[in-house]
Formats: sequence, structure tokens, C-alpha cells
Amino acid sequence: MKLANKIISKLKEAGFRDLIKTIYYNRVLRPILGKHVRKKYQNQRTELSDPEFQNLVNSGKLRLNKLDTANIVLHFFSRSKPNFFFPFQEGEDAIFRNEYSNENKETLLRAEQILNNDLTWITPRSPKFINNINWHSNFKDEGSWPLDFFIDLDYSSEKRPGDVREVWELNRHQFFITLGKAYFLTSDEKYALKFSELIDDWIDKNPCGYGINWLHSQETGIRMISWIWAFYFFKDSEHFSDYLKIKFLKSLYQHAEYTYLTLSRGLITHNHLVSEVCGLLVFSLMFPEFKNSKRWLKSSFKIYNREILKQIWESGPSGELSTNYHLFVLDSFLQTFLLLKRNGFTLSSKISARLEKMIEYASFIIRSNGSIPKIGDNDSGRTFKLSEADINDRRYYLAVGAVLFNRADFKKLSAKFNEEAFWLLGSDGLKKFNSINDSENILLSKYFEPTGFAIFRDGVDEKSSHLVFRGGPTKLRKNVSTSHNHADFLSFELYKNKKPIFIDPGTYLYSFHDDWRFYYRKTFCHNTVSV
Repeated sequence: MKLANKIISKLKEAGFRDLIKTIYYNRVLRPILGKHVRKKYQNQRTELSDPEFQNLVNSGKLRLNKLDTANIVLHFFSRSKPNFFFPFQEGEDAIFRNEYSNENKETLLRAEQILNNDLTWITPRSPKFINNINWHSNFKDEGSWPLDFFIDLDYSSEKRPGDVREVWELNRHQFFITLGKAYFLTSDEKYALKFSELIDDWIDKNPCGYGINWLHSQETGIRMISWIWAFYFFKDSEHFSDYLKIKFLKSLYQHAEYTYLTLSRGLITHNHLVSEVCGLLVFSLMFPEFKNSKRWLKSSFKIYNREILKQIWESGPSGELSTNYHLFVLDSFLQTFLLLKRNGFTLSSKISARLEKMIEYASFIIRSNGSIPKIGDNDSGRTFKLSEADINDRRYYLAVGAVLFNRADFKKLSAKFNEEAFWLLGSDGLKKFNSINDSENILLSKYFEPTGFAIFRDGVDEKSSHLVFRGGPTKLRKNVSTSHNHADFLSFELYKNKKPIFIDPGTYLYSFHDDWRFYYRKTFCHNTVSV
């Protein structure tokens, strides 16, 4: 009888409908989807044919007399709607160059490194590629990840050839945005030529569904964001040839389709679903001409609204209980929120309020120099990168939040209207930021119930102390993964006089030696007591 009551209680706690849906998805729908995806991509090891591509486009949406590939491409690369963040409005170029001269020098420095295939600044163990970039490098020796069908890849056993996070970081192509910014700043075609060579080579060597770069839809979702930024930077370049434009659009569509088919659905959700659905949402918004875009937009918008309320506590922190992953999903939620608003979508007051609370929590965990304490897992991942300045400075969220929510405290803590904020909000955002009165009343300390996190500060200038305490008890967010949580109760981090004094050792190797990863999750690796 006790066992029966316990089972009933657990069913009620999980939500019976959610449980049935999850069982149906895992036991019925997922195997069917797996077979469908295998059949689809194993029979299609090359790019889409022109007739297949033409059939994917809604001719009524284009209103073209002749629906051939050349006309389709001409339409995509000459239209002015929908609204993306770039190109800037008239007069904004000069404002940007004047406001961010130091950041622009860093952009050009990084772009020169990319021209030489030096990507060591992206991920430290990256080899210096001599001729072509090895998109499947294992980052350990001369070896590579195999070009197997993604379902068949071994990426978790002791036989795996390297740390999967390193090769994924390279293949998120966030350095395409760096090349794009350099092209925007100089109009030098060498940057466009390099982008064209890289994207052409990548598509050839990464057939849809094959290899480590198609293993997770999180990676295709993030890569889509980078490609779409690149599309707007390079679309008028002479080196972005008609041949390459067609090839690019076909592969971009395959990214969206693959992401949709392999979404991380399930009862327990996490940051993967967020970055996947936001990538799909951005694609569907920016490329409504495809027949499936309307359906994908509706589906991804629904999931977006659900997950921000499901995964984020009412007080602001992410249910995954990691400072790094809080900012990772904030990247996705924030960029997508802004793009939806730019294109006339109305988001509920509940969604806006939850996003504001996410930024409020960020305003407490971000130290005065822009860095964050390492609570929980930390792979330093970003959904997008729009600045080559200090990668540890995460204050752009606060600058954007100040403008979005008219928060003087966010403005004070952000210190300036960061470059990334300008790319997202433009000169109108800068004007509004400057018009917000500086706040003299900054709340210095706060306890974020029910996560157990408490932040204590004695000021907000460079020499101020910043202490993060992992208290308890911590209530877990219903149906949100806590796989990035550490056994760190009663642990703390202390930053004082511009230096970290007591630190969390972090994650070390993220996904290569599991023994080390789990070692650094244990209690005795944190600033607390083991009994």
C-alpha cells in the first residue's frame, strides 16, 4: 500500500500528462524519428538538388514569375525584410567606429589571425592549421573524429578520440562574425574571400548528418546563428558567388530541418533545447520563404515561451544551477527576444518579466570587472559572440537590460554601453542608455530563494569585494536537468581588490576524461567541508 501511494504521489508530482507524453515520445515517436532521420540522411550524402531546393520554397511568398534557383537566390540576397540586427541604419556606421575604436582594432587583429588559419584564440588547444582547417580535428594529435553517420558515432566511451567540446567550439563558426565585422570596417574583400573559402570547404567536408559536427542539434542551432550573421555581413560581396549562395542556402536549410527533427524534446529539459529552438526560431524568422518556416516558427515560438518560464526560477536563476549555463541560455533568450520584437511579435508580460529577472540575477553574479564565479559546470560556451574584447567580461547583458527595462542599476553595473549591446540595439539603444539617470541606490546583496545562492558586495567599484555563497536548502526546478550542478553546498567564492582570493577550481576537462570531470564536481574540490 505504501509503495502504491508513493508511485501515485510521484505521478502527480511529475504531472501525469507530461509523463504520458514523455513515455510516448521516448518509446514510440523517438524510434520512428530515428529511423526516419537515418533513412533521410543516409540516402542524401550530397547537397540538395536544384529541383529539391526549388520545391522547398513557397512560390506564393516569393511572387516570382519563374521559380528557378537563380531567381530564388536573387530574391534572398536583395530583399530588405525581415529585419535583422545588421546592416546598421544610415549614420550608425560613424557612431559605431567612433564609440568602439579600441574594440575595432581587436577585431582586425583577430581577423588577420583567421586569414592565417590561426584559431588558437578561439580554443586554446587548437592546432595551427597550415593549409586547410581540419574541421574534424581531435585537438590532441594528428587524428580526427570519424565521418560516421551521427547516430553511430562513439563520443562518450573511453575510445573517443578527443574532447568533443573543443571541436564543437571551432565548428560553431562564431569567428565568421569576426571576419564579417572586419569586412564591414574595411570593405577589404580579403575577409569576404576567406569566409567564402571556409564556408565552401566546410559544406563539402561536412555532409548533412555525418560526422561530429552533426552529432547534436544544439550545435546546428548555434551554427545557424553564426551563419545568419555572416549572411548579412557578406551578402553583397563579389566573392559570395551565385554558386556559393545556392550552396549556402541549401546547407542552411538542412541545418534548420535537422535541428527541428532532432530537438531535445522530453520531460526533463535543459540548455540544449533552448539553443536549438532559438536557432530554429531565428532561421524561421529570417527565412519565411521556405514552406516549412511557418510551421517551424509556430512550434519554436511556443517552445521558447514555455521553456523560459519552465527553466528559469521566478527570482531569475536558471534551474540548471550553473552560473555559466545561466548566461549561456540568457544569450539565446535575449537575442531571440530582441529579434522577435524587431519583427512585430508581441511577447507576454510574463516572458518580459522573466527575462528581466534573468538579467537581474546576472547583475549580482557578474563581478565589477565583468567576470563570473564558477558555480557548477563551466565550458565557457556562448550562443553568439559579437565582440573580441575581453571574453571574460559579461556585462553586455546589463547594458542591454538597462535599455530594455529602463533599469538605472543595470546601467551603473554595466559601466558602459558595450560593443555587443550596440550590435543588438544600435544607436537608438545607445541614446536611451545615455538618457537613463545613473543610480545611486544599488542593492548590494541578495539571497535568491529557492536556489540557495546568496551574493554579498560592499560596493560596485573595481576594488569592491564580491562573495558568492552556495547555501541551502536548494529546491530543484521541476523537470529541469541539474546535470551541471556540483556537490558544493556551503561553498563560496571571494573576489577582492581586483583579484579572486578563494576560487572554485572549475570543470578542468569538460568531456574527455570523465574521471577528472567527476572529480572536480565532488565536495572536497570546493571551498566547503566534507565529513
